[in-house]
Amino acid sequence: MAHNAKDFRIISPHPDPATAPDADDRVIIGRYRRAAAARERSLVVLAAGEECWQETQTDEASGATTEVLLVRPAAASHLREQLARFERESAYWPPRPPPTEPPPDDPHRGLFPPLLWGLAIVGLFRVQQLAPDLTEFWLLDARAVWAQGQFWRPFTALWLHADIGHLLSNLIAGWFILRTWFCLEPLWSGWARLLGAATVANLLLAAVAFSGGHRSLGASTLVFAGLGLLTGRALRRRGQPGRWRPLLIPAAAGAAMLGLYGAGGVQTDVLAHVLGFACGTATGALLVFSKNR
Repeated sequence: MAHNAKDFRIISPHPDPATAPDADDRVIIGRYRRAAAARERSLVVLAAGEECWQETQTDEASGATTEVLLVRPAAASHLREQLARFERESAYWPPRPPPTEPPPDDPHRGLFPPLLWGLAIVGLFRVQQLAPDLTEFWLLDARAVWAQGQFWRPFTALWLHADIGHLLSNLIAGWFILRTWFCLEPLWSGWARLLGAATVANLLLAAVAFSGGHRSLGASTLVFAGLGLLTGRALRRRGQPGRWRPLLIPAAAGAAMLGLYGAGGVQTDVLAHVLGFACGTATGALLVFSKNR
């Protein structure tokens, strides 16, 4: 294959055309499509303390042009190794920017799920008043779960409330958290992750508090699982060195919310709130990890 060499350039700390060797005394260590790529790799040669020459070669048959780097034969082997190392180290540079959230197709899509959830817990609260036995059958009873195999209780306890004040507090907090969550997640997968994290939290609560015969009910575990999901989902700078500080912002915000609203009151089940938040955060972080792989 015949080539024509054009545009001869010396790339050296002290360029002097008079010191350039003959064409037969230079060897090619790299071919590149763009002049900028060849120029960039010439910096690797200069960093190694050697000089190089850049030429534009044209294929007479096809008319295609390539940029080549030439060096003295004595330095060729060492410089090829340095260029190979440069290619390996720059393969994934610059790093990809963190993913951004596309705007939802329907800005009002987050309204329906929390509204449906609110109507469901209000309706079930009315059913509790008409059929008090339902509360006893559905609440979270640690011993009934593990000793009698009543594994529906970690799920059903999420829909019960002790009194109207308990119901209203969960309705208000849950509305804002679920509204935000379902603006970001599709309907079915959003419910699956939310209910899954909250149910697992109640199951862990029953295991941890088994010896004390723990009994509890309420949607607050689900509400704090939703807060944890939003916290875990905000951890979006994984894998970028030196960027650990942004990870603390959503984690600190979620922990602050947990401390402000999840650890007060005589009848507050603090452990349920902590486990709900922890399970939600873990689920949200795993969701981000799987999407970024």
